This record gives sequence, C-alpha cells and structure tokens, in this order.
Amino acid sequence: MAVRLGTKNKFIHKDLLREKPNDARTLQLLLFNADKNWSIANETKFSQARKQSQKSRARFVSIKKLTRAVNWASKLG
Repeated sequence: MAVRLGTKNKFIHKDLLREKPNDARTLQLLLFNADKNWSIANETKFSQARKQSQKSRARFVSIKKLTRAVNWASKLG
C-alpha cells in the first residue's frame, strides 16, 4: 500500500497474517507465492542450458527460491 506524500510515495507494509487468514484471496496469495518460488527453483535447477561457470549461481538461486517457498508455505498452516 502506497501513501501519496507530495511528489514521493511511502510504502506502508500491510501485514496479511495478523491472525489466522480466512479470506480466500489471502490464502490464494500465499499459495501462489509458494508455488511461484518452487517452480522457479525447479526450472533453474533442471535447466539444461547452463554453462559450467553458471552452475554454482544456479544452485544458489534454487536454494534461495526453495527457502522462500518454504516460508510462504509455512504461513499457510
């Protein structure tokens, strides 16, 4: 949520999970974010077009995205 202050915008974080989420849109947002991060991690991991110099970077990206997917999925339960 952005609040207009003159010519600049200030971002105000809106906590989606103050208590147990029961709104369908909130649950979809959590599920879609978990699925998005999981699929990016798998796409990066199984990509065949990697050069030898890019393999360590691809592994780092995969681990980071899987960590984010786990964080989003843990908020579902």
